[in-house]
Amino acid sequence: MTIVDGPNILILKKTFRDIIETSWENGEIIYLDFSSLEAGIVLAEAGKYAEEMDLYGEISKNQFGGLIPRDTVKIAVLAELYGISRSALKIKLGISDKKLSEFINTLENYFDIVGLKKRLRKEVDDFGFLKNRFGRQLQVPEGQDNLLVNTYAQSSGVDVSMIGFDSILQHLGLDGIRPL
Repeated sequence: MTIVDGPNILILKKTFRDIIETSWENGEIIYLDFSSLEAGIVLAEAGKYAEEMDLYGEISKNQFGGLIPRDTVKIAVLAELYGISRSALKIKLGISDKKLSEFINTLENYFDIVGLKKRLRKEVDDFGFLKNRFGRQLQVPEGQDNLLVNTYAQSSGVDVSMIGFDSILQHLGLDGIRPL
């Protein structure tokens, strides 16, 4: 989705969500969150699935023995998926090059980022485009391999969200419900 006009509620902080009000008397605003969606998609591509609701907490516990805080794991995973430079991540986390390399290598291996990038690069080379998990064709700018995983994960995540919301609305019906 893209906000064309008005406030950008897609990135509205949780603390400000109470500014959204229902237009029905005695109505409620209910939001759904597909937690850790893109990271979960990339993890599934590696043939793995989170056993716990908190993916980043699970990674902290299982990959780092709980010694790396959950929020640090989340920042690093998102940095890896969205292509933040290692130097920017190093500054953000305040750790040495050696520790950062070990940390990122563990995450890359866990998510099989290299394998996914190779598969996606081959797909672009063979067909001239990338397909998301649901077969939707995606264009990736030439020479932008750093965007392959990001583009794949975000596009697949959008489709998962749309299918999920549609399924919920099909189940509940639209009587008294207005998706925002």
